[in-house]
Order: sequence, then structure tokens, then C-alpha cells
Amino acid sequence: MEAWREIFGTTSMEAEAHDADRYLEMLPTLARKAEFITESVGQSTGGRTLYALRRESTTGAAPHVLLSTGIHGDEPAGPWAVLSLLAEQALSAAVNWTVLPLINPDGLAAGSRENADGLDLNRDFKLQRSAEICALSKVFDAMAKVDLHLSLHEDWEYDQSYLYEINTGARTSFAEALLECAKANTGLVEAALIDGHTPCAPGLIRHAPDPDEPEGWPEAIYLVKKHPLLSYTLETPSRQPLAARIACHRAVITAAVAQLGGAGGFYSKSSS
Repeated sequence: MEAWREIFGTTSMEAEAHDADRYLEMLPTLARKAEFITESVGQSTGGRTLYALRRESTTGAAPHVLLSTGIHGDEPAGPWAVLSLLAEQALSAAVNWTVLPLINPDGLAAGSRENADGLDLNRDFKLQRSAEICALSKVFDAMAKVDLHLSLHEDWEYDQSYLYEINTGARTSFAEALLECAKANTGLVEAALIDGHTPCAPGLIRHAPDPDEPEGWPEAIYLVKKHPLLSYTLETPSRQPLAARIACHRAVITAAVAQLGGAGGFYSKSSS
């Protein structure tokens, strides 16, 4: 991948994927080149900087996209997909962006799902016991609105990708377009149950705006409780090569932002 060679001077993706410190070293420079404002919003349990990136659209009134990744440290494809898009200056100027590129840097460095205290950060949004989620929730709480939420994940239990959709804004779904991108890069899970849920189509789980665990709120649930929005969580398969997973995340991000144009102006509401 050209962006990876530019970032590392090598094509050895798997060997470099958990180098969190190098990631955090490169991030501000690449964000600045892509005309993002980089803000330190806190520190991880292990003392690493937590960043939020922001950029306003050049086209006037525009939807607000919240892109987050790296909440589980054993899921490196999302953070590197974001960094490669920054390196290529490939994130659309047609929307307002808030990007949380690496929520769990300690976990990435250790190759572990949890943070340095052994907490699953994506189950901590109600109790907020971790330094990372305390910092992140303040970012979310300060947002006046979010139109589209994209959360990038990976799952070691499946050989293909799948997608969660939560829609509390009565918005027109564009899950089909995102699934087509995922299918082209990694294939789609076709099973009667996916992650304990019954899919409504191959690779698609339409989830109620309520947590599966009463005390274990994930990021998407926290957000939809605060904003009427359309939320997509992409899960790529950890068993596939990292390059394919990065490509899948990149394609889905690009397709999601393109879909915001829609036939009825940006981010039209459903007529159903």
C-alpha cells in the first residue's frame, strides 16, 4: 500500500501494526498536512496522549461525521486506515469531521483488547471507570450534534466482515452501499447468528438503541442516547491479512461520506 510505504518506508505492515508510540509521533504531522486541528484531550492510563482531530467543511453548511477507532488494542486496522487516509489527504472536505484515531494506545502497544488497567473501554461508557473514557465522554458531551457515527472494529471470531447499524434519527439507511464495499474487500459473514444477534441481511445487524449489557455501554449506545443520528460499526475479520482489513475500513469510510450526498440533499431523512 502506497500510504504505508510513505508512513514507514516499508511494506511490513504486520510487524509495525502495534507500534503505538510511532503512530502517536506521526499523527500530528499527518493531521496538520491534511488541514486538521489536533487537540490533546487527555492521557491514557499508561500516560500516552489521547488525540481528537477536527476539521470544518469548506462548503458551508455540512453534516458532522464522528469517526472513531482503536478502542480495542488488538484491532489495529482501523487506526492505520485513518492514518493512511490522513497521509493521502483523502478525507472528504464536504463534511465536518471529528476523528478519534486511537482511543486505546496502551492496548495497541500491548496487542490487547483492554487498556493498561485491564478494562474493556467499549463497555465503560456508563460507569466511566477508565481515564480514556472519562476523557472521551467529555468530547462527546461537548458536541452540539452528530449526524453520522462511524466506529471501526475487528473481530477474530469471523472470517469475513459485518456491520452494525443503529438509527435514532429517522435517517435513510445506506447500509447496503457499505456492505458492498466490505464484501468486495473481505467478504460478508453469512450466518444465522452474528455476534449473538440475528442479522436482517448477510453481514448486517440492525441493533436497538439499548445496550446488550445493562452496565456495559459501548460507544455507539452512549452516542445514540445523546444525539439522533445514524451509527455504523464495522467489524473486519482479524484472521484476514492486515492490508485487506485496512482497505476495507478505508473503502467503507469513503463510501459512507459519499452517501451523505443522497438524492435529497445531504443526509436526507427517510420517508418510510
